[in-house]
Amino acid sequence: MLKALKNKAVFVLVIALLFLSGSYWILPIVYQLTTHFDGESKAKQVKAKADLNLISKYVAIYEKLNGVYPRDLEVLVPANGGSVNEWSINKIPIDPWGNPYNYIVKIENGNETFRLWTYGSDQKKGGIGEGEDLQETSE
Repeated sequence: MLKALKNKAVFVLVIALLFLSGSYWILPIVYQLTTHFDGESKAKQVKAKADLNLISKYVAIYEKLNGVYPRDLEVLVPANGGSVNEWSINKIPIDPWGNPYNYIVKIENGNETFRLWTYGSDQKKGGIGEGEDLQETSE
């Protein structure tokens, strides 16, 4: 009977050590995976912010040269393979989640303003984290 209890205790100890040693290896892997995905999410947001900033600069340059904001972002792309100039861009980027950026020009009391935005990964108004809305405005 004493030998059976001793064997059971050894068995439980071995299982506990295996579990703990397994956890020792699993926890860093889980940490790395969650950190990687969080980093990837932040990288997408940084890219979206950079895209919005770049496009808004081209919109502002266009407005300085023409006196009005472009009514559509495609105006910034040279037609029929034309040459790029100081206010044009080769291609309007899409957001990191594969969607076109949203753009609108508002005219109130003779004043024009623009808003350029993405709804983030969830493509819904509002959101947090990767689903956060990001925007640039002329206001």
